[in-house]
Amino acid sequence: MIFHNRIIHLIIFLFIFHSTTSSVNPQEDLDSTVVIPDSVLKISDPSAKLSEIFKLIEHESNWTKIILLSKLAVHIADSNGFQFEKARALHINGEAWKIWGNNFKSTQKLTEALEIFESLDSAKHIARVKRSLGETYRATKNYKLSHELLEEALSSFLSLGITTEIAETYNRLAATQYEIAFEEEPQKSSLMKIYNSNESFEIALTRYQRLKNEIDTLKVYIQNALNFAEKSNFYEIIISTKIIQAAYFNISLEPYKALHELDNVIILIEKHKLYYDLPLVYLNKARVYSQAYLRLPLLEIEESKKALEIAKQNDIKVYKIWATTNLFESYRSLGNYELAFKYLSEHTAYKDEYREEELELNLVVQKFNYQIQSNQQVLENKKTQLKILIISIVVLLIFSSIFMMILVRKNRKQKKLLEELNDKNRIISDQNKELELSNSEKDKFFSIIAHDLRTPFNSVVGYSDLLLHQLKNNDYKDIDEYAKNIITSSKSALELLSNLLYWAKSQSGRMEFKLEKVNLYDIVNENINLLSDAALHKRISLKNKITNSVYAKADKSMLNTVIRNLVSNSIKFTRENGYVEINAKQTGDKVILSVSDNGIGMDPEILSGAFSLDRDNRQSGTAGEPSTGLGLMLCKEFIEKNGGIININSKKDLGTEVLISLPIYS
Repeated sequence: MIFHNRIIHLIIFLFIFHSTTSSVNPQEDLDSTVVIPDSVLKISDPSAKLSEIFKLIEHESNWTKIILLSKLAVHIADSNGFQFEKARALHINGEAWKIWGNNFKSTQKLTEALEIFESLDSAKHIARVKRSLGETYRATKNYKLSHELLEEALSSFLSLGITTEIAETYNRLAATQYEIAFEEEPQKSSLMKIYNSNESFEIALTRYQRLKNEIDTLKVYIQNALNFAEKSNFYEIIISTKIIQAAYFNISLEPYKALHELDNVIILIEKHKLYYDLPLVYLNKARVYSQAYLRLPLLEIEESKKALEIAKQNDIKVYKIWATTNLFESYRSLGNYELAFKYLSEHTAYKDEYREEELELNLVVQKFNYQIQSNQQVLENKKTQLKILIISIVVLLIFSSIFMMILVRKNRKQKKLLEELNDKNRIISDQNKELELSNSEKDKFFSIIAHDLRTPFNSVVGYSDLLLHQLKNNDYKDIDEYAKNIITSSKSALELLSNLLYWAKSQSGRMEFKLEKVNLYDIVNENINLLSDAALHKRISLKNKITNSVYAKADKSMLNTVIRNLVSNSIKFTRENGYVEINAKQTGDKVILSVSDNGIGMDPEILSGAFSLDRDNRQSGTAGEPSTGLGLMLCKEFIEKNGGIININSKKDLGTEVLISLPIYS
């Protein structure tokens, strides 16, 4: 009794020690780097927390914050093995770095996102990332790679039939094609020759076939982008594409067409309240007025000022820099050096501000990376502490179980000696019964999963005290019942210990793992034979309906443990005269193994926590057998380690079906 209490106290101490050393939230410092609402910080579930962070990103217009929020999302997703969410966050992070102008980091993050989405075979997201990568390569003037990626993205979206995505991809192809047509050699030189000729643009163009081909391709992209965008009322893309078209009109010596197109764009922007690109429209109008063949500097200045005013109101740095550059050049060309100097100063201030913000962002990101690395080390230390805790508990349980078994055997021996003195004939009869009971209990030992430590230990201690007390007083009433309860409780604890040892070995990576050809019929038969006495005790029918030609590719020891736990659970939760059926069938390259019964089943609340150790989700067996859920948790871990999937279908009072999908052996 004293030994048992010391064991319990030591286990409690170890749990308290582990709880104390694990009290620091490794996410705390990371969250403090970015301004995140308390309602989000308090979310403990990582999946729900990620969902809220993605919502914050959707409503955030500050790209610095988007970079940090998406980096935080990458860390949370990576720490919890959420590959899809990690790729999504990397995509956002790569897009944000592109906006910031750091094309190297953008390419790095987008490539990582692409690799993950490709491993998940997510066609839509693969195409989106390829489009983003194409845009980044366009920014670095790698037009060949940009065009290839955009064409691959377009092909995927056309196959998927997503109109908005098709429109946006054609739009980005048009932007890339514009630069290929007018900024790359030899097209650029050809364009200059056309400008210096006395012929119209269209007539002169016929002499430069390569430039003409590139322009024809540009027109196709523009028209397709407009067609698909108008089908889906995608006004952002309609506006963007019309700006590209206006730029083409301007460069092809049709300034009034360009101005007319840009005025139509302004009407669209005002109508649909899509003001972000409004400065870009005014800047494009200013560019038209600045051309040598039109040269209207006052109108150029007017449009540039409109762009600057809106850019200031919305703090769009790139447009502020562009507009002040235009105004500086315009006033300098007019000889108004005072205003030219004013806008040059503004231009310099905006560029300095941009550089300072970029430097500040890089410093914050470096700090962020350091915090992630530090917290990663803390998490590794806590994993080590948890392993030590598990091993300590297992060792303590071994010693405790041995002590309990010794006590039970000692009491059994005393009982036999006392019975010998009373009646030798009765001793012989009792010994036969003892032998039968021992064999029955031994078989039952391997079929019952007792998931509660406290109950069997309390039972052993309580009945042992009663047993000792009655032996001292020569009172043999109910002594058989006490001995049986002690044996049953000890075996329940030892069975749990077996599952704990399996789990501890699996967690520590020391469990041998060997994929081999497993005959499902044979392995199920072995477990049915093992559990037949437990089923017979409750008059439950065990049926193996698997044919002798179904093979799975799995670790035989792990699969044996899984089948034993599942069949044992079905027996535990099935009423007398019920049945448990095991079946298997081939589906493609998988084998589906099912264990079904007509037992008491589970309500939705218990079913939702079937793979956890939550006390609120427990229910006792039909004969009062205790349960913790460790067996099912172990089954899930072993099946997933073998590359399979486990699912449970259950309804209250109608029974339960457990489905396991495993690779077929070929």
